[in-house]
Amino acid sequence: MNFALQNIVAVALIIAAIIAGTYFLFSRQQGQYIPPSWGELGCVHPVYIRKDSLQPTLQQGTLLSMNQCIKDYNNFSQGDILYFEYENENMLGIVESKSSGFKNITYTVDIGLDGKIEVLADSVIAFSTLPSEE
Repeated sequence: MNFALQNIVAVALIIAAIIAGTYFLFSRQQGQYIPPSWGELGCVHPVYIRKDSLQPTLQQGTLLSMNQCIKDYNNFSQGDILYFEYENENMLGIVESKSSGFKNITYTVDIGLDGKIEVLADSVIAFSTLPSEE
């Protein structure tokens, strides 16, 4: 094959991969974390949604990009998506409420069909915010 044609094919494949990657990462699922600057790309924590228990909010089979650079573990809001460790398992859930204890803050998190659980603030690995329904 001609050298110029090889370069054209390579560039076309790279562009197609970027478009497909952008679609699968950012377009299919609401609540994707998109860093505000190139310097914060390291804050992106990809999470694959394995279960359908949180549908329609979180679609099974989607790669959700979440923010792992958490500045304050005590300020998650109702409706935020949390990726957290619970009983040695990493899980996804949606914040329903917040409770302040003597030494710690806990969040009541909806984990879908499996119910609701209490999650300690410092067990959160990453989070994302759903767009408001206005």
